[in-house]
Amino acid sequence: METMGSLSVQRRHGAAEAREGSAKKIKMAKAAVGYESPPVERAPAKKKTKKVMKAVSQDQVDFVLAAKPTIRTRLPQDMQARRITEERRRQSAAVDEIVRCNNEILRRLQADYRHQIDTKGCVHVEVDVTDDES
Repeated sequence: METMGSLSVQRRHGAAEAREGSAKKIKMAKAAVGYESPPVERAPAKKKTKKVMKAVSQDQVDFVLAAKPTIRTRLPQDMQARRITEERRRQSAAVDEIVRCNNEILRRLQADYRHQIDTKGCVHVEVDVTDDES
């Protein structure tokens, strides 16, 4: 009987430990140091670029040469004076400058294309390519 009593005590003791142990379980993570630490992710190496001359397709040449400059439309003078505020006048001036710059870029591109067609018979442009693309 004594063994039974001790067994039952041991069982209770074991059950109590199990209950306490499950409630007190704490996950301990060991900090990685030295060679155990994960590798540092490095930034990808910069790809070397170089400039290459590429031929422009005839469709693209036709598209650029056929492009027309953008024309800014305005309200008639009598309506413009009544509606325009100072803020709107500043915005309109900014839009005018953007349109003027875009038209200038288009004019220069068309002049360059025409010059290349007259001299070489085709159009080439300088393109930046990486080592992977060449």
